[in-house]
Amino acid sequence: MIRIYRLEIKRVLKSRRSIILLLISLFMSVVMAWLPVLYEDINQYDKNGNKVAELNGLEAIAYKKSLRSENNGEVTMEKLKEALNIYQSAVLPYGEDSLSSGEFPTDIYIKKVFPIQSLLARLPEAYSNPKTGQGISLMDISPDKLDGFYEQTTQHLKDIMQMEQKKYPTAQKHAIQKYVEVNTPFQLYTGYSRDAFDYIILFIFFLVILCTAAVTPTFSNEYQTGSDSILRCTKHGHSRLAIAKIMAALTIFTVAFVICISIHLTISNLAFGTECMKTSM
Repeated sequence: MIRIYRLEIKRVLKSRRSIILLLISLFMSVVMAWLPVLYEDINQYDKNGNKVAELNGLEAIAYKKSLRSENNGEVTMEKLKEALNIYQSAVLPYGEDSLSSGEFPTDIYIKKVFPIQSLLARLPEAYSNPKTGQGISLMDISPDKLDGFYEQTTQHLKDIMQMEQKKYPTAQKHAIQKYVEVNTPFQLYTGYSRDAFDYIILFIFFLVILCTAAVTPTFSNEYQTGSDSILRCTKHGHSRLAIAKIMAALTIFTVAFVICISIHLTISNLAFGTECMKTSM
């Protein structure tokens, strides 16, 4: 059986179609890791609010990290309260809707709002309406409430589980028990953008398709030539042959997946920085 397994691997790897698809997978691992880096951009302003430069790629990533680096580390109540005060004082004169409409002054956004957005991102959910689960506006959250932020996250989980798993008290209890194991205070480190995470998922989707197409001949060739009927009639050509084919396909698929995703993550991590991996999930 081991001999058949090796022969099946060799047969797939000698196929021109398989080689081309695997090479495309390697190429895509580089391209899709670098694309979100190219899409990064931000404007740089001086102290007077005048635009100094338009940064792209690695320069933009470095500048964004420099703006947000002050909040790296533990997510403490003091940090949250200070950030929320800055946000509310900056947004109040223009209204929160101006952030989404594009009417909010860009220079003020870069200096005041952008550095603290990731720190405040989960507050609307944590302090959402307990009966409907509807998120609350940051402008409607009192900074004084943030003294009990971590207690509120536990209460929010209870409320959500009560809404979504009303008929399953065991599931509700299990969720609360698991949440007790979560390490607090949370950790936050700047780094990956949302686009970079989306591209990882998209690349995995493409990789699965390409690897599947590469190993498909392992199962389809015999059907096309008619030799499948003969092979299934031989002494070791039924279940053993099927197992050998499946194992060969899985081996090629796994090795290709590990290599390609490793290349993708290495490039992505070097571009955005590995320190963001310390961030609490």
